[in-house]
Amino acid sequence: MSYNGMSDPEAKAILAEEAHRVGTVWRALDLNGDGIISAEEIDAAPQSLAALDANGDGMLTADELGGPFRYPGGQRSSAIVRILDLDGDGIITADDIADAPARLRRLDRLGRGHLLPADDRPPPNPTVSQSLGGPAHVVAQFDILRSYVDEPSGPVLPGTDPRQSDGYFLIYEHGNAGDVQIARDLFLIDRDGNRVHEWPHYLHPAEAVCPHLRDDGLLIRTGCPGNWLDAMSFPVGAHGVISIVELDGAVVWEFRLFEPGRRVLHHDFEPMPNCNILVLVYEGRTFEEAAAIGWQEQGREPLMRPPDLQRWWTETILELEPDLDTGETRIVWEWHSSDHLVQDIDPGKSNFGQIGPGCRKIDINHTQYPKYRFNMGQVMHANAVSYDAQRDQILLSSAMHGEMWVIDHGTTTTQARGERGDLLYRWGNPSSHQAGPESQKILDWQHDIGWIPDGVPHEGHVLIFNNGARAGRRSAEPAPESPVVHSWRLFGAAGGEASRRCRGSVDVGYRRSAQRRRDRVGLQRRCRQGLVLAVHVGRPPAAQWQHGLGARIQQTHSRDHARRRDGAGLPAGRPWADLPGGAHRRR
Repeated sequence: MSYNGMSDPEAKAILAEEAHRVGTVWRALDLNGDGIISAEEIDAAPQSLAALDANGDGMLTADELGGPFRYPGGQRSSAIVRILDLDGDGIITADDIADAPARLRRLDRLGRGHLLPADDRPPPNPTVSQSLGGPAHVVAQFDILRSYVDEPSGPVLPGTDPRQSDGYFLIYEHGNAGDVQIARDLFLIDRDGNRVHEWPHYLHPAEAVCPHLRDDGLLIRTGCPGNWLDAMSFPVGAHGVISIVELDGAVVWEFRLFEPGRRVLHHDFEPMPNCNILVLVYEGRTFEEAAAIGWQEQGREPLMRPPDLQRWWTETILELEPDLDTGETRIVWEWHSSDHLVQDIDPGKSNFGQIGPGCRKIDINHTQYPKYRFNMGQVMHANAVSYDAQRDQILLSSAMHGEMWVIDHGTTTTQARGERGDLLYRWGNPSSHQAGPESQKILDWQHDIGWIPDGVPHEGHVLIFNNGARAGRRSAEPAPESPVVHSWRLFGAAGGEASRRCRGSVDVGYRRSAQRRRDRVGLQRRCRQGLVLAVHVGRPPAAQWQHGLGARIQQTHSRDHARRRDGAGLPAGRPWADLPGGAHRRR
């Protein structure tokens, strides 16, 4: 077999060579070569690592860790390297080497007293492996996931298209779920791609962290209190902390929800006009607890979590009321998806009911683990939340159901637990509630949903980035109450050079930020290779920028009219560093 001109035998040799290079540090630590790093060998790690220091400068770089690698940062495929190089700068310093025994013991999660090869490089998940195909296809996927371009390129460079606004783009880089890729910068750029303000690093930028810049200059950001080892108790996208910070990074308010195996903040949040914040929460149960409410037991082999960390995860929305004077938080409203589940298997359970056209509840058994790669036990995977104050409704994106859901916010928490908290509207996949065949599915692993405001083309509709990773569709689509009225095929066959540069992130269904601009409907698209595209619906890209290398992005936000803390408008091109400081102003 071959793929993109590469045969399976050629690809197999490439993968074997890369695996050998990645195993350099393991072999250095496994002094007797028995395939186990014993307690004694862990204690001897500083001396073993020092032996790799070929130039005697007291630190280890990629070439001394097995490089050159096919992919930048390839040494981080080893968990040992990741735990030693926690800041992800590609250098294991003398301090990192001295602290190696303590850090290596963090990889011994089960307390066995030694490390096994699976602690360094877990074996491939069978569902993911099957979805990738043969070795040639695996190499092609890795080339997409791990590569990047060095300089801005393509037909539209920053500042060269008159359709660009004079505003700013807010960008928050982050790594992937296992920190193999890692980045942490949070910054504003102008229309020419220049960084005009950067916020200090804070907490760990876990996958899917998000920012929002308030009109008064305060920044809302999310982060994780630990690295990938701490987040292993949760599905992908978990972070656990949401903060409001000053321009200089000073934290004026923070809310944490990081309860291993039970609850954690994840993915998106939505600032509200009253300055409250809607947040998404994974809510975990044991599989036994899930079965007790009507879930059909499934094989857990596809789950990308160790057996002792596997849980069954549903979704919760909390409305937080921050007090910027005291730093306290009040939870003023809650919605739990677990209150709105239905199953048609066991009549003896309270959530037994009919599933079909018009069903306003969520089929507890729709999600079948073998159908989803990168699954960690979640059965809905909400990845975006949006609020419409005029309707007092919440829009929620469920990637695993392939649907957007509308929920009534004009309820009390008690009312939200009952029938008034059932779905007001659903769209995107009739097969999720037995209302049609899967061939009628429109949305596929979609992200970043949001209502389009008044005064903008397609006002009152919903803009969705339809990743389409599992159905071959990749588009930004304003979705009305019935079929899509317009779509811009961002990565179609005629996409041009910019599309080819960005194709990697889309082929695996990665991130996006569909933005409702004041003068148009558009999309800012961030690729793994560090590329941002700004487009109009139905037109070619209006701009593209190149930024940090190897970074991922959950959302990219545009600001047509930023405001200073004193209420005055911020002129285009004025550095944000010039903004006045001082104490926060509570809105």
